[in-house]
Amino acid sequence: MRKIIFNKGILIYLSIRFYTVFLSKVMRSHKTSFNIKLSKYYATRWENIYKQLKNYLKNKDDKSLHKARVEIKKLTALFHLVDYCEKKFGPSKKLKPLNTIFKLSGKLRDAKNALTFFEQFKVAPVDFKKQELKQYKARKKLKNKLHDYRDRLNKMEKRGALHIKNIKAKQIDLFLQKKKHEIISERVYNIIAERLHEVRKKIKDVIYVTDFGSGKIFTTAEVLLLNEIQNEIGNWHDIDKFCRKIKERGPSEKQKINLARAEAERRKLLTQSKARLKVYANNTIT
Repeated sequence: MRKIIFNKGILIYLSIRFYTVFLSKVMRSHKTSFNIKLSKYYATRWENIYKQLKNYLKNKDDKSLHKARVEIKKLTALFHLVDYCEKKFGPSKKLKPLNTIFKLSGKLRDAKNALTFFEQFKVAPVDFKKQELKQYKARKKLKNKLHDYRDRLNKMEKRGALHIKNIKAKQIDLFLQKKKHEIISERVYNIIAERLHEVRKKIKDVIYVTDFGSGKIFTTAEVLLLNEIQNEIGNWHDIDKFCRKIKERGPSEKQKINLARAEAERRKLLTQSKARLKVYANNTIT
């Protein structure tokens, strides 16, 4: 009788032991596959940044510049995620070389947008040679900074890779939950114009992190809606900057008529994006 009980005990122990080892291996393999996927996503962002910037500097292709800026935003969203998961990471100083490249590419983008808006609203005469000279100088500065910062960017890439491989899937859900709360809470401020651009940055983090995160926090429909909202905010921000520059120049009476058209478009985009953001926030809470 004792022998039978003893044998049963061994079987139960072995069964539990086997189940525990099997479960741990499954969990470890899941974590490994997730981290491999995340690390590849991270490495691809760096590859695309160098590729698109190189193509832009060689061929002056505006689409490549836009793609490079998108890749930098995706990478920045990843660093925000790392900062959330590891409080000691502190990306503000470590991202300086990347932010410098982003700002210089932004100046090139703004110069291109200015030409587009000048032609669209005919607010002021456009000196194309002057604009081309500005773009030439900005491109040269971008090329030099990219060369000067190459070693620092490589170190940043390697340092970031070490942190990225430690991120867990659950942490991404918590990060997205935090961002969702921040976006919704913006209604407390009545979503004033000055806050819209900051809200857009939060939405960008959500869109780019959900590229590889789970859909537990944000549904596909929510992400698509938020993407539309942030595009509207981006268009408003571009026209807003344009209107401010024209006002600084002191337009003539004739130019003020065309400026009024630009201001009307700016107000339309502002009202539209604020209204959609409020609707999203209210529907999410209820």
